[in-house]
Amino acid sequence: MRLSLCSTGNKDEALESIIPRAARIGYDGIEIWQGHLDACLDADGGVERLSGLLRDSGLQASVIAASTAFIAEEERLPQALDQAKQLCGCARKLGGAHVRLFLDWIGSAEATEAQWIRAAQGLKAICRTAEQNGVFIIMETHHGQLTDTTPATLRLLELVDSPQLKVNLDIYNLFHMGENPLQALQALWPHTVNIHLKNGRHSPEGKVRYGYPLREGDMDFMPFLRQIRQLEYGGFAAIEWFGDSYWDAAESELRWLKETERAWSNPGFG
Repeated sequence: MRLSLCSTGNKDEALESIIPRAARIGYDGIEIWQGHLDACLDADGGVERLSGLLRDSGLQASVIAASTAFIAEEERLPQALDQAKQLCGCARKLGGAHVRLFLDWIGSAEATEAQWIRAAQGLKAICRTAEQNGVFIIMETHHGQLTDTTPATLRLLELVDSPQLKVNLDIYNLFHMGENPLQALQALWPHTVNIHLKNGRHSPEGKVRYGYPLREGDMDFMPFLRQIRQLEYGGFAAIEWFGDSYWDAAESELRWLKETERAWSNPGFG
C-alpha cells in the first residue's frame, strides 16, 4: 500500500508548496483537488510544469479529484465530455493519475430511472475518453451520489460495464451511512483502485464532524487496515483530512499508519 495526501483539505495553499512539503514528510503521492489543478493550468507552464514539480519531488499524482454534472440536465453532457477530455489528458501527462468524478448531487434512492440511464450513458462516453488516454475514471462512495451505498455502486458499475470505470473506496462514508466496512470492502474489492482514509464522529444532532485521527473517530480502522493488508493491496490509500492543523495531521496520520504497518510486519517492534 502506498500513501498519498489529498490536497482537497488545504484549498488555501498553492499546490507548488503542498507537493514538496508532502514529499518531505514521506508521502508517496498526492491527490490533486480540481481547484488546485485549474490554478496550475492557468499559470505559466501548465500541466508540464506541474509534472516537473512532481518529478522533482519524487511524488506520483495518484488522483485528480474533480466534479461534473449532466444527470439532472441532459444538455450539459457535451460540456461534461469536454471537461472529461481535458481531465483525462492531464491525468495521462501526470503519469496516469486516476480521474475521480462526482456527478450531480443526486442520491441513489432519489434518482429516477431515466437519470440512472443518463448517468450510465454519459459515463460510457467518458470511459471511452479515459481508455484513449490510458487512465481510469473512479467513482467515490459518497453521500449525495449514485454511489452512496455498496449496492448502488455495484449497480452503476454494471450499467456502465466498462473496464475503465473503477471505485474510489471511501470506507468511512459507507460506515457512517450504516454499512459494515469489511462487508463493503469484500463486495467492492474487485473494482477498487484507490482508497480514502479519514475518520469522524457523529454529533448528538446526527451530523458527522470530521477532523478526528484515524485511531480516534467512530470507526475502528484496525480491522479494515488488516484486511487490505491481507489482500495485498498495492494501490494508493489517501489521507483525507477535513479539520484544523492540516500539516500536523498529515504528519501524525502518516506516522501512525507506518508504525502500525511496522508492528504488524514485526511483532517485536516497539
